[in-house]
Amino acid sequence: RETWPFFIKASLVDFQNEAIMNGFVFPAKGGHIMLQLVRITSTFPQLDQVEALDQEAFPAKEYLSPKAQIQLAAKGDFDFWALEEQGRFVGFMSVLRYEKLAYLFFLAIAKDRRSQGYGGQALALFKDHYPAYAHVVDMEKADPDAENAAQRILRQRFYEKNGYHPTGKYLRYLTVDYEIFSLEQSFDFSSFQRMMARLDIPDFHLRYF
Repeated sequence: RETWPFFIKASLVDFQNEAIMNGFVFPAKGGHIMLQLVRITSTFPQLDQVEALDQEAFPAKEYLSPKAQIQLAAKGDFDFWALEEQGRFVGFMSVLRYEKLAYLFFLAIAKDRRSQGYGGQALALFKDHYPAYAHVVDMEKADPDAENAAQRILRQRFYEKNGYHPTGKYLRYLTVDYEIFSLEQSFDFSSFQRMMARLDIPDFHLRYF
């Protein structure tokens, strides 16, 4: 699940990273400002911006409210992160963890920050913040007859450019087909299915193929 507009020009940047109490920081390189992960809770000061971006970035059939994501995070295997740059809200991402898998459940970049490389930086954070996990994403399956066929191809190329590759596995959710990509060469599909079965989200029913 990711919002589309920032993917066209985003690229993976090779940053050094350092741990901080509530996430990871990417130190400035070549004049770039640090991108930081900050946990989103019910007391997060920019929760209204998270809500606004969530509603703007995702269609109703994929929307999951910040409140619902905070509740999932309270169970311990779901991380709800704000992406910040010098304290300014840039976007958010949600990561579901299970066994040795880290699944990028949602990724959204603020409208005024899209097409500036933040998507690639977010993927770098995702990789470096979960070093002991295999990294998994999904995206709309390439379909030449789809209304957004060109966007689907560009999205796939973006992930491939950043090291992800197709696993040959697909899922269908609310009439939309998604293709599963992995950063690592091996992909534990059985573990992925068990992970998704544990999600406590109303009307969240998947079919694999």
